[in-house]
Amino acid sequence: MGALTEPNVPVKHEDMGDALTSIDYAKKAFTTMVNKGPKPKDTIFFDTIDKEDEPTLGGVSDGAKIDRDNLEDPAANHGKIGGRIQVHERTLGVGFITMSVTDPAGVPDWYAKGVVKKLSECKGDMELTYLSEQESRDSTTLGGIQLSDLTRGVGGYVSNDAPIDTAAAIPSGYRTPAAQIKAISGVGAFKKSDLDALLLGAHVQNGNENGMLNGFVTAEMLQRIQTFFTEFKATDGEVPIARYNQDGASETIKHAVTRYINAFNQVDFLSSGYLNGVRRYTGTSGRAGAVASGSTAAALTDDFTDKKGKPGLQVGMKVYGTGIPAGCYITAINANKKGFTLSAAASADCTLFYFGAIQHGHILDMRYWELRPSLTPGHTNLSDDGAGKHGFIRGIAGLRCKNPLPQSTILTKAAAVS
Repeated sequence: MGALTEPNVPVKHEDMGDALTSIDYAKKAFTTMVNKGPKPKDTIFFDTIDKEDEPTLGGVSDGAKIDRDNLEDPAANHGKIGGRIQVHERTLGVGFITMSVTDPAGVPDWYAKGVVKKLSECKGDMELTYLSEQESRDSTTLGGIQLSDLTRGVGGYVSNDAPIDTAAAIPSGYRTPAAQIKAISGVGAFKKSDLDALLLGAHVQNGNENGMLNGFVTAEMLQRIQTFFTEFKATDGEVPIARYNQDGASETIKHAVTRYINAFNQVDFLSSGYLNGVRRYTGTSGRAGAVASGSTAAALTDDFTDKKGKPGLQVGMKVYGTGIPAGCYITAINANKKGFTLSAAASADCTLFYFGAIQHGHILDMRYWELRPSLTPGHTNLSDDGAGKHGFIRGIAGLRCKNPLPQSTILTKAAAVS
């Protein structure tokens, strides 16, 4: 896109009361709340994961010897779970005329203002990545282009599917149970009984321990959850009745469902605008292309690259569309950045592809989540080359989940449902 130069300054010194309205940045709750762990020593890192064996009935007779040929393996339920780091970066530049001459209302220094804005945007990139279903990836070269390391998002950890990145695998016995992956046709199909079932599942997977969970949900999902506690209507045609257990002296009715407690867990809900990272990245309306029935070789009609010219598609992305088998994902990307290989052959011709499920929310036990920062997001000035003031914001971190078992997610796998 290039640096900001004087002819393109959006606001110059005009009659604006010497005030410029700044953007009100949304809070990045997950990245703010997640525990910060030790610095990783490599681009890939591993952590041990363990659980107790199932309890058994029975006993041992008096005087019985230990069966040395049938000893129990103390490491039978012990394994390792892997993750990778990722670089998050934003750049900025202001031309020398802009730095020296222009005097916009309320902006004494475009570069200083840009640093604050780009820091916030970089943290937004991190929030979108960590809440997404992005699969981790080692750095690689494709068609002469160097592709970067990618970290695994929440949607990649909270999954019953085998990870595509086998080097940073999640042991099969520690993948989120299928019952905790709540697939719905849309927000309106989610019921209070579904919510209770997810909280019960987290309770059981935590060894029957009650916990405090955090729900990162879309605004539409939070609105849906609020309807669970809104009104009572016995039969059609009756006026709905709403009951409030509060002091009415203030003449203020409070009806904000941000915390729900049942017999098994407590969950605090947060509305997040950073879900559906893969969908947002690849396009919510689908991308035109083609794959023939019985084939795994697919291609997009138009070029699809990110803002740095690198392939927009990623290995491990789930693919949806007519004739695309359930659970299908991208296994390889062609050097032309448009062609890709499916993990399973199409059962019918497909001309419109959707990438990634639609994420309505994650209900997480934050005790098991950790960010491994190698470089906390910060600003660096580039050396002066006479063109103006240039710099970049860069952060390096990897997301880690120590135990995917008690986590939950709510999603829609259908192609075009939003």
